[in-house]
Amino acid sequence: VIILTAVMVLYALLLNAYLDEFSAPVMLPVLMLAFVGYEALRRKKSVSVKKYESQVQEEQTLSFNHSVNQSVNGAAIQIGALLMVMACSFAVGGMLERGDGGSDLPTLFESPMAAMGFLVLFLVFIGMIMDPFGALILVTTTVAPIAYSNGIDPIHFWMTCLVAFELGYLSPPVSLNHLLTRQVVGAEEIALAKQDGGNSFYYRHERLLLPLLVMGTTLVIVAYGPFLFL
Repeated sequence: VIILTAVMVLYALLLNAYLDEFSAPVMLPVLMLAFVGYEALRRKKSVSVKKYESQVQEEQTLSFNHSVNQSVNGAAIQIGALLMVMACSFAVGGMLERGDGGSDLPTLFESPMAAMGFLVLFLVFIGMIMDPFGALILVTTTVAPIAYSNGIDPIHFWMTCLVAFELGYLSPPVSLNHLLTRQVVGAEEIALAKQDGGNSFYYRHERLLLPLLVMGTTLVIVAYGPFLFL
């Protein structure tokens, strides 16, 4: 909190720039560098080394440059993976748009609940194969008008869209959230998690099944709960 406040105050005093949706992308890298520098300084002060050789090696490991290099390398891998998913999803969205795939979707249903059932399945499928940016463009132009024309409230639809996307990001074949989590925690932690389950199928795959169960239940409540009050 102190680092965040200090960066915001410096931007306000030196550059007359305040944190908003336009300045946040510019301020965020500086803020992250300040976090990395603080973590490197704290680790360096908390480690005491007896031998000279190990001290030199430890100082190199705990240095600010090493911390920045590690942070940049980790971010580059995640951003590269995300950009690849975005490129593929934009390609899929472009093919659907050029092929006029939206015209093949049904537009009128017997009831709003029937329309919601179709939309939930379609939104989860979109989340399974597309990134948030490409999916948002596709839904805004193709799927949202179907919801509105069938009497579904816009806020209800977009909240359902949000939860359905999250369920899709947890589902194969892409499982975007699991890919990003694997990059953060590392392959070793994933392997250890598989060994903790023993012979039970559920506990061996708990990291996959539990988020699906929780998000699936949430999606049912969000999608159909508001109809009980209409």
